[in-house]
Amino acid sequence: ADRVRLLGLVRHELAIAFSAAQLREELAGEQALLAAILDSTTEGIVAVAERRRVVRVNRAAVPLLGGRVPPVGELCETVLRCTGPDGLRCGERCGFEEALASRDVPVEAELRMTLEDGTEVPIAASFSAMAGREKGAVVVLRDERAERAAEELRASFLAAVSHELRTPLNAIM
Repeated sequence: ADRVRLLGLVRHELAIAFSAAQLREELAGEQALLAAILDSTTEGIVAVAERRRVVRVNRAAVPLLGGRVPPVGELCETVLRCTGPDGLRCGERCGFEEALASRDVPVEAELRMTLEDGTEVPIAASFSAMAGREKGAVVVLRDERAERAAEELRASFLAAVSHELRTPLNAIM
């Protein structure tokens, strides 16, 4: 009877261990999928824990952060270089703090970041709180240089067309 009971306990423990191994395998697969998604996006992504310490940075964010991969645990203000002699460069209040306080509403901000070569880049930043048990936030960084160049091109084209249309009309009048 003790042997049967012992075999039953062993079978139960083996079933639990097998189930735990399956869950670990599924979790590893999900983590690999999320890492692939984060690293394949063209926009920079920086995730921070509750105390604004960096926990994840994707590949697209590295050039925008001056070309270095920040160590896990570094403060976001050091990574994003958002503090200057006059205080915060990104607004009156830290975007991560605002996102953590609001929890449901993304916080939009304009940042200026400096690349490795010293070039200043206009960045559109969207801060959002992360859902889940642990408090944290994520920022999506979008390089605005191409959009601004396209806007300048459009404006100069419209000015040229307007001038070309006005010149013959002035002669007629």
